[in-house]
Amino acid sequence: MLASTYLISFAGQGGADLLNSTTRQIHLQHLLQLPTPNYQHLPVLINARGEKLSKQTLAQAVDDSQPVIQLLRGLHLLQQEPPPELINYEVGTVLEWAIKNWNKDALTEILKIRSE
Repeated sequence: MLASTYLISFAGQGGADLLNSTTRQIHLQHLLQLPTPNYQHLPVLINARGEKLSKQTLAQAVDDSQPVIQLLRGLHLLQQEPPPELINYEVGTVLEWAIKNWNKDALTEILKIRSE
């Protein structure tokens, strides 16, 4: 279990709730002679009680019947400011826009985002 937990984070992605374990991950990477990626921790989405949204907290699943709307909502929550006309495009186009226009600086001070 330990190895799989860390290997997921080796890709350089993780939630802000993993900030405390990043130093341990980097140490383990050095011990295993693996390269250390550039890390970007994403903010944690929380409910009104301040709990991380997850299966453990019985958070409602994302409605996947309208994926473009959900992607745009997520991008807005992550301060990415997608253009309104993306609502008329397919998922692939929205993802391409998000990759091309990702603004990591918009997330530097945000550790938690309250869900609506």
